[in-house]
Amino acid sequence: GVLVGIASILAGCQLWSKRPEVYQGEVVHPSPYQKPFSLKEKGSSVEILVRVGREKSLEVGLFALRDDKWDYGDENWMRFRALIPGGQMWQKPDGMWVTKPENLKPFKLRVQIDSIEPNIGLHVDEAIVVSQRSFTTWSKTHALEFLDGIGVWGGATPGIYRVRITNLEARPDVDWIPMEIYIGHS
Repeated sequence: GVLVGIASILAGCQLWSKRPEVYQGEVVHPSPYQKPFSLKEKGSSVEILVRVGREKSLEVGLFALRDDKWDYGDENWMRFRALIPGGQMWQKPDGMWVTKPENLKPFKLRVQIDSIEPNIGLHVDEAIVVSQRSFTTWSKTHALEFLDGIGVWGGATPGIYRVRITNLEARPDVDWIPMEIYIGHS
């Protein structure tokens, strides 16, 4: 009797445990989802299956993670600011704010989005230039600099989407900065 009772409890626990959704052997991530992404080499890519739960705009973004321990104006902070596009103004090492330097290189990515379910029919294949920062938010250890320009695609019907991001230009100069791809909805 005791073994049957324990087996019943364990079986019940398994039924209530949250297992990841899988589609043809691949994990389907709930939206929103973030994944590390390296810009060091041209052609590096990430492919993610994501589920949109209700009709929304599907948003794809790039985060640059700035360590919260960097003080405003210290060496790492300045190196970060010199490499990460930051809107229309930029602070020089002497503290003066000037128009963004022309030599800041944008990030060049290819975004491909395809609905898995045939009745949805969403297909995106675009080359995108990320040239400025949209906003900053904070985690416990990093400032997440959301880089603008990847895109938002409206009318994402509930379902599973395959999102593939490919780096179109090698950027070893930013390899020391952790980057993440963000897939969500707005």
